[in-house]
Order: sequence, then C-alpha cells, then structure tokens
Amino acid sequence: MSKSRPQLAARHLVVHRLDSTLPFAAAAAALEAHLQVRPELGLFVDADEPRLLRIGGIDLRGDILIRPETPGRDKRLLVACRNGDSAKLEAVLAAMNPLWTRSGRAPTPREGLALLDFLQGDVVVACLDRIHFTDRAVEDAFSCRFTAVDTLRREIVSLHSRSLMRLRMMDLHEENGPCMIHLENLIAPKVILHEGRKLYLGIQEEVHSRGRILTLHYSYHPGKRSCFIGALTERRGR
Repeated sequence: MSKSRPQLAARHLVVHRLDSTLPFAAAAAALEAHLQVRPELGLFVDADEPRLLRIGGIDLRGDILIRPETPGRDKRLLVACRNGDSAKLEAVLAAMNPLWTRSGRAPTPREGLALLDFLQGDVVVACLDRIHFTDRAVEDAFSCRFTAVDTLRREIVSLHSRSLMRLRMMDLHEENGPCMIHLENLIAPKVILHEGRKLYLGIQEEVHSRGRILTLHYSYHPGKRSCFIGALTERRGR
C-alpha cells in the first residue's frame, strides 16, 4: 500500500501554474478591474512590484502571489497561496476565466522554486527552535530564482549555532542586549509587519553562489529567544 501524502498546514504556500491569454502587465490590470467590481470577494490588488502581483484580503492567511514563470515567458504564470486560502484562489480564477486557465502540470523545485521548496522543507524546520522565517520571507522566496540551497543550508546551520551563542550573551547582558543589536548594525533596517507589529531587520547576511547574491534580512528577538529572518532579497553578482 502506498503512503498517503502528509496533510499540508493551512499556512503552507502552494504553487500552481496558469496559462494566460494576456501578457503579465495586462493580466494584472484586468484582474484589478475584475476585483473592483466584485467587492463581495473582499480582495484587492497591491501592484507596487513590477514583476510580482500581490492580492490581499482581510480574511486571507497571507497574500496571493502571481508572477511570470520566467522572464521570457510572460503568458505562463505561477500563482502561490496559503493552503488554507484555496477557496479564495478559486474565486480569483473564476473571475479571470477564460483569460487564465490552469496548466496541466504543477511546477517543480527545479523550475525556479528551489528556494521556496527549501524554506518549507525539513532542514529548515529542524532549526526552528532558534531561527524563524516569517511569512514575508517565505513569500519573498517565491520571487527569488536563487537555486544554491546546499550553500544556503550550510549558512542557516551556521547562523543557528551563532544564534545560540548570541542569545546566551543576551542572557548575561539582558539590560544592554537590545542596544548591542542596534549599535552593531549601522545600516538602515528593513521594516516589515509580522503578526500585526513592526519588525526591524537591522542585520544583513549575504549568500553568494553562481552569479547570484541572496541577502537574509534578520534580527534577534531577546524576548522570544529567537533569530527572525524576516525578508529575502536577491540580486545578480559579478
């Protein structure tokens, strides 16, 4: 008897492939127009990123994300949503029918999703006693094309060990701990919303591989005795 697939958590990001009759920019504009005349869906478009479409909503567990599969295939789209938001995604696809249709085969990690697959995998989960990837970081992974997950795995294991040391130091210097964090990083911190509160990410760490640079934006949280990786950004290397 074959083993049944484990049930996905409601916040797990699931990716689907779509075929579009319109280029990405035109499809984004069409979706925004559809949602404006369908207020009962409770969804809105946040179009501040040129190659990533974010659909927000009060009842969503996380944003619904849509991007071109590859830069050269503007009519083949990848859409990601939390497993618990599948019904909302179906409403979006119904609103866009027949402009968008499901493609037959689901995307794989090798097809530009290696980083997302890694962050939702067992190796990262094993470090979660001290390192936490926020929902925003997981969503960022959907947009990144970084594929050197073995290099990233080593970096996360190293960061986990350093986090244990740092948090022990905070126990010894509890009153000065937060000041130490801010003084050691003179960069302007990246700020995100996490669980309804602002999270300041004042530390950056770069992972270089194969002509791409992945930057981890994180901070230490003495109260929760954890390191929070709150965002990921990617750029080309030299």
